[in-house]
Amino acid sequence: MSRVSGFGQYKDDFFNKLNFNFEKGKTILDVGCGPGTDAEIFIKAYGLKAYGIDIYEDENIKNLKLNFKKGTIYKIPYKNSFFDYVFCHDVIHHIDDAQKKESFTKGLRELRRVCKNGGYVVIVEGHGKDERA
Repeated sequence: MSRVSGFGQYKDDFFNKLNFNFEKGKTILDVGCGPGTDAEIFIKAYGLKAYGIDIYEDENIKNLKLNFKKGTIYKIPYKNSFFDYVFCHDVIHHIDDAQKKESFTKGLRELRRVCKNGGYVVIVEGHGKDERA
């Protein structure tokens, strides 16, 4: 049986395909955590100390053992080198402005800033069709 099961078929499949070895007891920041569905898996299936940021606070966050703060990928409200893992799932594609390259760079630098040396920044983005093409 896989480590991740019981969270619904999509999440079970997603984390099993991700196949990343999160180590129990480590810290993780879920950037753009939304209602906390990924954070719940980090807490319950992997035994991580989970933190989350988003531009809004979803009601479901209050039901999780998640350290939550409002924040953005451009200004993460944590000190340098704080997290063992920084996880960013389907957030980057929301960057859509005239200075896209500079915005991407700023966001990626901020993810790296809060990740410990030797830690991991895990970015997952779906491949969607560009409607402007």
